[in-house]
Amino acid sequence: MEEIFEKIQGFLKKLSLRGDRIKRFLTNKLLLSVFAGAVALIALVSVGTLIKEKKADVQSTTGPMLAAMARKVDSSAPQELKASFLLAVCSESERKVRLIACLSADSEKGNFEINYIPASQRCEVGSTEGSIEEHYKSSGCDGLIWAVRACTGKEVDRYIIVDEKDAAAIFKIFGEQVINVPHEVRHDYNGISFIINEGTQKLSADNMAKYLSYLCDSGAEEQDSITGLVSHYLRLSFETDGEKTLADKFNSLVNLIRTDISAMDIAAYGALLSSFLE
Repeated sequence: MEEIFEKIQGFLKKLSLRGDRIKRFLTNKLLLSVFAGAVALIALVSVGTLIKEKKADVQSTTGPMLAAMARKVDSSAPQELKASFLLAVCSESERKVRLIACLSADSEKGNFEINYIPASQRCEVGSTEGSIEEHYKSSGCDGLIWAVRACTGKEVDRYIIVDEKDAAAIFKIFGEQVINVPHEVRHDYNGISFIINEGTQKLSADNMAKYLSYLCDSGAEEQDSITGLVSHYLRLSFETDGEKTLADKFNSLVNLIRTDISAMDIAAYGALLSSFLE
């Protein structure tokens, strides 16, 4: 019996020793895990710092590179402009041509000419003879462009055709404008009489549309005033005032006019036109 008791005590003593070893093993394993985690954390911080420094190096080297590329793009932009533009104001509802202006720009000579063509001028397009307005009535805007080319013998590089009913909306994009009205204007617009006083006036978009209607009706008698108005809005269209870029203005206008001027034209020639019109 005593022998059995001694064996049990010996077994328990061995078990106690094993428990101490297991406890020490687990403790050491936990410490190793914590140490490994700390090493991993330090490694991650080091890698993050290295990546950040690398990005800073890349930015510092690519900054001048991008600026150089931008200068290269600018230097490859067109340096001169020689083109003819057609500007027409029509009434689509009445199928009438209200104004036809041919604008010729030559940056080498430094001039910008505007010539007016009467809608009654006759020419032959294909096998059809008629006035410019008659060609417009029969074939729309395409007929108008073909007729102007046939009548002038000049190529139309780009065109802008405005429906008179959209004039106020177009003027509204530019806001109120101060212009000089050389003499008092008394006229009718959409069956309603109006008066614009002589002298320097601040005109709203609606009053500017009325004034344009008067100028179109007056034709040759008011060519100087028409030229002044067209030049004024051309300058506004290509000014960069910091609030709106040329692309912004183009996007605002493009849905209100019929034109073959593209966003790529604005990007390529916008800066040149801006400096040229100044």
